Amino acid sequence: MPAPAGRAPGRRMLRSASFARAATRRFLSDRAGATAIEYGLIVALVGLALLAGLGDTHDGVAALFNDLMEKVADILKEP
Repeated sequence: MPAPAGRAPGRRMLRSASFARAATRRFLSDRAGATAIEYGLIVALVGLALLAGLGDTHDGVAALFNDLMEKVADILKEP
């Protein structure tokens, strides 16, 4: 396609490349949402650490809740 009268043939391509560079710069410098993602990662890591640390105490916690539920059931049975 021939260039419009009065314009150099590579000007449109140069303008497109300049726009692409500017858009890339804006994208890379945009920090919106980064904090939320970082907090999400921290929560996930803390959750994994809790699972790893409390994995051995599962039986004790389960027994505690079972005992509690039995006591609640006994209280509800009383007239």
